[in-house]
Amino acid sequence: RNVIFTTVRLKQLDWVEDFIEKYIDHVNKESKESIYNHARGIISYVKKDYDTAIRLLSSVDLENPFYASDVKTHLAIIYFEQGHYESCASVLDSFRHMVTSREEFSAIFREVNIRFINTVTSYIRAITSGNKRNEILLKAKQKLVSYPMVNHKGWLLNKADQLIEESV
Repeated sequence: RNVIFTTVRLKQLDWVEDFIEKYIDHVNKESKESIYNHARGIISYVKKDYDTAIRLLSSVDLENPFYASDVKTHLAIIYFEQGHYESCASVLDSFRHMVTSREEFSAIFREVNIRFINTVTSYIRAITSGNKRNEILLKAKQKLVSYPMVNHKGWLLNKADQLIEESV
């Protein structure tokens, strides 16, 4: 998981794809398929091959809380990007329930992810509300900027700017 996210941030997709294929047989056999689908799903997401990303991420075993968080976050972003706001809201609702009910998560982990969930939920509300769109977006962005840590803060800020610009 760490190798995947580090190399994705470094934009070394060819390297990480080779790494996955080379070392996947060295992981725990019970988790192999899930780990593989997670890794390939994240890469597909980065490549904006959303249909493949959805298919792969949807087949990741959600027993591991960190894989579950990755899956929920990325599916929410993908559905949002595709304009499937009801699907996005459903994933966010499921994610909120998971984050607040699983004891394995630290308070900081919960807070960082709840902020993500709340911000995306505000964006959906802004898009679907019509006349209060900019007001909701500006308020959501203001809150977002004030938070020291938020899951996918860069994407959230960029999306806020894009949505505000579109409504001008």
